[in-house]
Amino acid sequence: MKKILTIIMLFGVCCGYAQNTPPHAASTRTWTFGNQTWSDAIQIPGCHKETFEKSNTNPQCRSYTEGANTWYYYNWPYVNHNHSTMCPSPWRVPSHGDLTYYTSHAAGHFPYAGGWYSGSAEGLPNITYYWSNDMSAGHYAYVLEEAQNTKVAVKEKYFGLPVRCVLIL
Repeated sequence: MKKILTIIMLFGVCCGYAQNTPPHAASTRTWTFGNQTWSDAIQIPGCHKETFEKSNTNPQCRSYTEGANTWYYYNWPYVNHNHSTMCPSPWRVPSHGDLTYYTSHAAGHFPYAGGWYSGSAEGLPNITYYWSNDMSAGHYAYVLEEAQNTKVAVKEKYFGLPVRCVLIL
């Protein structure tokens, strides 16, 4: 059973620290919106490659450090291939529907902005994307885009993006 110590409650959005977060989460911080609890961004050990090949089929991951911050980026083939270990049950990589729910209920409440990776880290700290586990047409997959206006969008699968896990309550 999941235990959350609530530290802030504002407009139905709860932030807390969970004892049973996914093992690779950057911290034990969680955010609860309605019936969804979201983890901090995932950091998979071993994703410290110096290169990041733009590939729609070859799984890729890498980390990027700037000052005291380190971000972890994964292309969609990596997420698709490793989703069960990135977010172990009952947690999971969010679906397109989960992203849509988030944009309707709590958009803009994540404090983390990791940008994206496409040969270099971009968008820091003003915009970030998070993968879903759902493909769109062709070489695209659904993502959560957080910037001035949070929305569900599509992004080419070769981009390196952060991942969060979601738990449906």
